[in-house]
Amino acid sequence: MIIDFHKRVTPMGPPVEHRISKDNVEKICNNSGFKTIDAFSQGDNFYSIVFKFK
Repeated sequence: MIIDFHKRVTPMGPPVEHRISKDNVEKICNNSGFKTIDAFSQGDNFYSIVFKFK
């Protein structure tokens, strides 16, 4: 599972340019042998993605 800040301005967290988008995380992981099982938002600040190794 990966939990990270949305790639947009949020009330807390690192600068937007230091964040990685949910779509980019999925692309990297899917191309590295992981299958996306679930993806969801955790409020205004975070997203989560659950993977399973293929």
